Amino acid sequence: MTLVWKSGPGNLLLKNGMVITGSQKNKGLLDEFTGAAAAYSLRDLTFLRGNPVVRVRRSSDNAEQDFTATQVSDGNLAAWVGAGNDGFVRTWYDQSGNGRDAQQATAASQPSIVSSGSVVTDGLKPALSFNSDFLRTSPFGGWDSDSLFLVFSCTGLNQFVVDGETSNNLSLWTTNTANSLRYYAGGSNLILSNIYTLGSQALFTGIALSTNPTSSTAKVNGDQRTANTGTNKRNGLTFGASGGTPPALLMTGKISEAIIYPVDKSSEQVAIEDHINAHYNIY
Repeated sequence: MTLVWKSGPGNLLLKNGMVITGSQKNKGLLDEFTGAAAAYSLRDLTFLRGNPVVRVRRSSDNAEQDFTATQVSDGNLAAWVGAGNDGFVRTWYDQSGNGRDAQQATAASQPSIVSSGSVVTDGLKPALSFNSDFLRTSPFGGWDSDSLFLVFSCTGLNQFVVDGETSNNLSLWTTNTANSLRYYAGGSNLILSNIYTLGSQALFTGIALSTNPTSSTAKVNGDQRTANTGTNKRNGLTFGASGGTPPALLMTGKISEAIIYPVDKSSEQVAIEDHINAHYNIY
């Protein structure tokens, strides 16, 4: 084991190839806002650097390899996939430490992360591109409240951005009407009218309170609406399609980050949103 410590501002600890910093500015979102049930991103969400954030399959020979956040953004991933080739996501790793990875074993249904040799981006940051593809976790959930933070863009009407592992659990999808979203979190739908422009990147926050459903909220880029969620429990996550088998209403668009807490994060909601928006610069 190699262990190195440097004192002073920006203290650095190297352990088994991983970089840990004692500097406050290098804390990740999950270090400052603890207790996530699951967390997915192409950036590091903790102060630990060097863990893989995604497993990619390349189109040229179907080889698979894990990549860290740095390798996604520094050209390593694109170089491995190769000029003119495509890269597809086999696994989007859960950074919460709970092992709830989002996966897709079927090659034809894997979202892309490299297109024609270039890393997919949304708002200049790496993203997963969905074109009738989806990723899914194993079932999890069972709590009375949850808080979802999601960075996405969607280009089509009546398409699911996220749903439960089975249908009708913790859902967000575009409606049949332009500029509107539908948020479902356990038994009741909330139509968010005139809140979203198709194709644009957005930060969605949903706070679902099964014990006090009329106090639930949904927010897009700072525009908050009151929700009325029900008492159904959440059950895993499906990205890019509705839950259930077979999936339906598949998405065309991109997802950059998704974090879910099994508790009410209303007291920290604005701070979490500010942290996310500082990275993506959405609004």
